[in-house]
Amino acid sequence: MSYDALVIAAHADDAETQMGGTLAKLTDRGQHILLVDLTDGEPTEFAEPGIRAAQALEAARILGVERCNLGLRDRLLQDTPETRLELARLIRVHQPRWAERYRCPNRNPGSSSDSSSRTARWSRPGRSSHSPWT
Repeated sequence: MSYDALVIAAHADDAETQMGGTLAKLTDRGQHILLVDLTDGEPTEFAEPGIRAAQALEAARILGVERCNLGLRDRLLQDTPETRLELARLIRVHQPRWAERYRCPNRNPGSSSDSSSRTARWSRPGRSSHSPWT
């Protein structure tokens, strides 16, 4: 399926807390959004295992978006060629008009994962006669 946007975040609650209102407005206007969670956020000290995943599914339902999880390990998340290739594969398969990636607000600014987790935006050229997908 082709999506208007892919929103990529480390944890299931990152996209909702940082742009939940925007996601709701976009889906109300007929946009198809896929949230891509890199990890399931486990283990967490705030809830029993599985609670975060259930909350993520409920949030997706309320916002009117779809969600997938890459299943990477939360506290061992790193910027690797394999992770980049998997994200590139998702972008090629779904051919979004734009993609958004969010840095987890819990990360320490000096942590090793910070350099790969900065907010980044990518958009497909809209007025070009050349398709980036061919």
